[in-house]
Amino acid sequence: IHERATSIISRVMDLPREEALLVINRECDNNDDLRKAVMDLYNSITPAANPENASGDSKTTIKRINQVDKGTSFVLREWQGKVIENKQIRLAILTISLLLLLALGLSIRMQVRRMLINDTVRHLEDQLYSQYIRMHEWITAGKSNIQALASDPVVIEIAKECDSLQLTDPSFSQLRQYEKEGIFYKQFKGAPSFTRVTSGIISKEGARILTGLYRRDYVVDSLAGIRLGKDLYDAYLEGRNKTVFVKPLSEEETIHGMPDTTNRWIICVFFAPIKDREGKLLGVLFTTHLANNEFSDILSSIHFGKRGETYAFDKQGRMLSSSRFLTDLRKMDFFKLAENDESIYNVILKNPGVDLSKGLVPKKTGMPLHFVKPVQDLLCQLETAEPSDTLLYGSSNRAYRNYMGKLVISRWMWWRKYEFGIITEVQLSEALRTLKYFDYAFLLLYVLILGLSYLLFRSNVKIFRAGKKIKDIQQLGHYKLKEKIGEGGFGEVYRAEHAFLKTPVAIKLLKKQFNGTDMLDRFEKEVKVTSSLMHPNTIRVFDFGTTREGQFYYVMEYLNGLTLDKLVQKQNNLPLNRGIHILLSTCLSLQEAHNSGLIHRDIKPGNIMLCNQGGECDTVKVLDFGLVKSVNTDKSDQTQLNRIGGTPMFMAPERLRDPYNTDQRVDLYSIGALGVYMFSGKYLLELVSQKMLSGEPTIQSDFKSQLINRDDIPEELNNLLLKCLSFEIEKRPERIEEVIDQLDKLSFKYRWTRKDALKWWQEYDVYG
Repeated sequence: IHERATSIISRVMDLPREEALLVINRECDNNDDLRKAVMDLYNSITPAANPENASGDSKTTIKRINQVDKGTSFVLREWQGKVIENKQIRLAILTISLLLLLALGLSIRMQVRRMLINDTVRHLEDQLYSQYIRMHEWITAGKSNIQALASDPVVIEIAKECDSLQLTDPSFSQLRQYEKEGIFYKQFKGAPSFTRVTSGIISKEGARILTGLYRRDYVVDSLAGIRLGKDLYDAYLEGRNKTVFVKPLSEEETIHGMPDTTNRWIICVFFAPIKDREGKLLGVLFTTHLANNEFSDILSSIHFGKRGETYAFDKQGRMLSSSRFLTDLRKMDFFKLAENDESIYNVILKNPGVDLSKGLVPKKTGMPLHFVKPVQDLLCQLETAEPSDTLLYGSSNRAYRNYMGKLVISRWMWWRKYEFGIITEVQLSEALRTLKYFDYAFLLLYVLILGLSYLLFRSNVKIFRAGKKIKDIQQLGHYKLKEKIGEGGFGEVYRAEHAFLKTPVAIKLLKKQFNGTDMLDRFEKEVKVTSSLMHPNTIRVFDFGTTREGQFYYVMEYLNGLTLDKLVQKQNNLPLNRGIHILLSTCLSLQEAHNSGLIHRDIKPGNIMLCNQGGECDTVKVLDFGLVKSVNTDKSDQTQLNRIGGTPMFMAPERLRDPYNTDQRVDLYSIGALGVYMFSGKYLLELVSQKMLSGEPTIQSDFKSQLINRDDIPEELNNLLLKCLSFEIEKRPERIEEVIDQLDKLSFKYRWTRKDALKWWQEYDVYG
């Protein structure tokens, strides 16, 4: 009960009596023993209250609460009637309804959009499957043709003759001569005709061409003796045993040592073994096809809408077929295509980040462009795919930018057997072309509703005037209020900023009920006193004034941090070196006030703030000079309101006897109480009560030396705090300089470094 009672007392000490009694009643609930302990302790430390009437005040407060509860239902019924008559409330309800209608429309639009995209993806999937079937049939037909050609007697005889000549003519000179004279060409004319780029026979022993037919625009004199390129060599080895198809490759990759003057074509290659009647391998027949002819024609024959496209690609992100928009690509500087250049192998499927068709240029950030999403998805799938997966599929329901920077959705497949894939895509705008009709209909409906709302409330000019008044209230001089950050018994504190400089400040505003009272004198005095103090550990005051309603306010620096009481609640027992740093900084602030003939009289954890100010962590600021007194002030000139001002937990005992006490040592007592609170985590009153309940005879006994139950507290610090806490004024330090000197020596021995402070603040304030 004692622990709960002291906890409740610590929370209500700074509250007005009526508010304190309400909190006590709520916290004690039906526990009469707890309520009695709390009220006894509360009445013993609040001399302004009459203990005899305390219980009566409490009962009166409880009765008032019950009356309020009984009248709640009546108030609610009365409020419901006023809602219908109040234009402002009706306007608010209508506004909320319009917002809900807008949210509903947007939700329906999102559903329609999702349905259109899913439907488009299904169409793309059907189209992709159709392209796959046609490509598979073309490859199968090509294999059948070359198999038939490899079985032709004429081709077999040519292969035998070339194989024999190779054995006697390792330099291929005779084979080249025969090719120039067209001897083999005349024999080939008896076989099925070739309508390819090149066709010929490869040696069974090594990857070298024995003879062949080629287009007349070839610059080479003869194919005989030319070696196959490295990318075609593995396919040739496989073609010694079966018919093979090779995806589009450039001639630099297919033929080794091709002269630079040779025209560059991208070709598909078919291989088939040539065998005699006994099944003996004589050579490997090959035929080639231009990728921009039949291969590309199959993919471009079917597309989705006006801006859809289907094309082939490889693992390196290169386009392997002709683009449907080749003419547009040649006009874009990004691709650097000449007038006769093809998109095959010259277009890399990377996301430029912008729509290139609009003349935009990708930003130069120094980072390479990423592949388009289908290529990225393929590379991820290849890492986890099973060897048995012959086909890989994927789709991109979310729009992404393709190689031209257009927003598209797509469906793709990868043919692992032939190491190339097919992408079929359509621009997002075309997939959602029907969505615009929904947008037009909803927009028209919404405009009609807004028009009707305007007609209903066109006379509500007063609402806008009231809104302007509220805005004026939020403007105090050159400062705009942002949010309320604190409230005391007499004033409210707001976070604000300068209207022009945008400098963050804090504004303390006197409550309306204290206009014309002595509290106004206290506020004016607090401004004058605080503005005269310049120490870095004292909060700075910038400005003051009054509102249109006559409320007094003053402007002070806005502090980014937390009060000492919140720090102790968060960290419980403070580290020794940090506590010494806080005490020393507080004393340095008070030193300036004392030297100016001023006494703070309300030093407590709530008036000590630790800030991260301009990167200087643990900057201590002393706040609230509202109870400050001058040592030279006569009693007749002192404020009569709140005569025993301050917080009893940290108040020197002589101030209870003499509220006008202006001895500087009342602040030193508060420094001692502050140190005990920091290093023990409990109020002095709480520690004394516990000692007395444990059997200590009087508060003058030696138990005070054991108030701080910590082994790391040095004796000199403990003695200093006890000396400050002495109930006899003469035994306390005479001047604050004595305390500063001792704390200064301790701070050298127990240093709280910038690094220590920065580490704590980085953990506490991760965004700061």
